Amino acid sequence: MIKYGKVVRGYLGVGIADVRIPMYRKVARSFHFKGKHGVLVQQVMRNTPAAKAGIKKGDIIVAFDGKKVMRLNELRNEVAQTRPGTKVTLQVVRDGKTLNLTFPVGTQPATHQLAMEGVSSGPSTIASHSLGITVSTVTPALARQYHMSTPHGVVVTRLDPNGIAASAGISPGEVILSVQGHRVNSAAQFDQIIMKANLARGVRMSLRSPGGSEQFVFVQHSP
Repeated sequence: MIKYGKVVRGYLGVGIADVRIPMYRKVARSFHFKGKHGVLVQQVMRNTPAAKAGIKKGDIIVAFDGKKVMRLNELRNEVAQTRPGTKVTLQVVRDGKTLNLTFPVGTQPATHQLAMEGVSSGPSTIASHSLGITVSTVTPALARQYHMSTPHGVVVTRLDPNGIAASAGISPGEVILSVQGHRVNSAAQFDQIIMKANLARGVRMSLRSPGGSEQFVFVQHSP
């Protein structure tokens, strides 16, 4: 405060989730992570310190500058309290392998939370009865509404409140970007991927909100 005349916090540029939460633990395991503590990277914002350092969606952060990351709030506090420009080393687990990434921490923008907007449905609509959702191919207009550089994915237009998609936390208006690492470009392609998927074992999905934030969910039939 004295030096800069305002509160200055460190910044990585990632959306994260705590792997101690059961759903995110399942997502982490789908990335071959065997640990019990850490932070799952759900989104990497463009042109941020994390993006430039090579951090990827699906990485699990297990240490920050040599200190183990046990829970999400610990990492947030460590990053926020680090002076911008300071070089740090993140230890991450990527597809079961441990990597160390060294890079300078950035400065947290004054406003970095994404605003939520409405959503409208598009053409090429398919109902997935196994999931309990109806999806539509993302159009160029929807892509602009979702702050996407190019159209891809399917938007959830209807949701069965008793279906497995609802139980996984999927909501109407969200865009499904990928299923088990396979990029989704149309409703028809999404339907083909789901038909081949083993929902008894469960599948990982990447979702995007109307405001642009991304997260993983793990969708699975109850045993």
